[in-house]
Amino acid sequence: YDFFYKRIIFPTFARGIVVHLSGRSFGEHEPKYLHLPGQIKHLYNESALFEPKVIIAEGAPDCLTLVQHGLPAVGVLGAGGFKPEYSVKFNRCQKIYICFDPDKSGINGAIKTAEILGEKSLLV
Repeated sequence: YDFFYKRIIFPTFARGIVVHLSGRSFGEHEPKYLHLPGQIKHLYNESALFEPKVIIAEGAPDCLTLVQHGLPAVGVLGAGGFKPEYSVKFNRCQKIYICFDPDKSGINGAIKTAEILGEKSLLV
């Protein structure tokens, strides 16, 4: 049995090495997102954190859409997925735009993320 059965796989890279896999279901399979077991220690597309301005998106597909349009973006794996220990990854960034889904969990996750990141973050 394939762990990521009928899902699109999104690998997360750190220094050129795959450090995590997430799968997104586009059918009736639950859960909608499935992650490898264990702690998630990296954001999706962390290479964008070298830019002075960055957008935090909710999930790999939203992050990829922004990147395809030439915008520096990282993705959290779930609306509540931003952890306080991630804040040091944004030390080089001068402005951080938080762009999560407009549902209840997205709004709550965006507010929590903004509280962790402080004054240089903006909710959009």
